[in-house]
Amino acid sequence: MTKNWKCIQTPLFQLTALEDPSSSEVEAIELLTLLVERYEQAHYAIPEADAVSVVRFLIEQQGLTQRDLTLEFGSESAVSMFLAGQRKLTTRAGSQIKFTIQTSC
Repeated sequence: MTKNWKCIQTPLFQLTALEDPSSSEVEAIELLTLLVERYEQAHYAIPEADAVSVVRFLIEQQGLTQRDLTLEFGSESAVSMFLAGQRKLTTRAGSQIKFTIQTSC
């Protein structure tokens, strides 16, 4: 696919760099984008993940502990309950976790 990928990649990059593409160029961009999306879905599919799995993954990737998320969840027991699947992720906690993980890099 590397040979075929270059046949798609180069024109796609050239077309998307245009400031004011014509209607036929927009169609070509859409077609090439669709080809890339289908290829990625077939070869690099991202599995569905629940909130607990995502938070566990991010904790591991960032080198955090459950205690590091007590501010976002309100208490250490709330973090434990969430990770055990006994409590749902609130909108507030979710947005706070996102902030914590983004700024810790």
